[in-house]
Amino acid sequence: MAQPRLRVLVHTTSFVLFAALVLGAAAFAPPAHACSCYHPSLRSSLESADFVADLRVLEVRPLEEGAMFGGQYLLYRVERVYKAPATIAEGDEIWVYHQTCNSAGYDATHVGGRHIWFMGVRRGVPEHHFCSTSLDPYLPVPHLLLESRARWLESRQ
Repeated sequence: MAQPRLRVLVHTTSFVLFAALVLGAAAFAPPAHACSCYHPSLRSSLESADFVADLRVLEVRPLEEGAMFGGQYLLYRVERVYKAPATIAEGDEIWVYHQTCNSAGYDATHVGGRHIWFMGVRRGVPEHHFCSTSLDPYLPVPHLLLESRARWLESRQ
């Protein structure tokens, strides 16, 4: 009769050890980082951006290695400006830093692609995040951006 009790004790002990191992691993695991995007209005995005332009990807550098929230540099040609610092003009080729968070970055298949990006400028380098506002340049441009472009063109004269 002692044998069934021994089996129960072995199974119970095994379960307790397994549960302790799982809980211990969970307690010491690094926290997961989820990236969630806030989607502000187009007006808010335009007001907070330093640089808004239709950009064509010319070159893609590999993702930075070793960073938890990686990034990469992309070479763009400025096709059409809607808002920009005085140092940027249409036709310029500029390097932009793309913050990827935990999403996949750009690769060679993106060369030639276009987006209207709403960007910040940090230390003189334009940058956009995977959550940054962007528009398809092949769709009708919102009137708000056309007004911003008119102001930008006027400031260039």
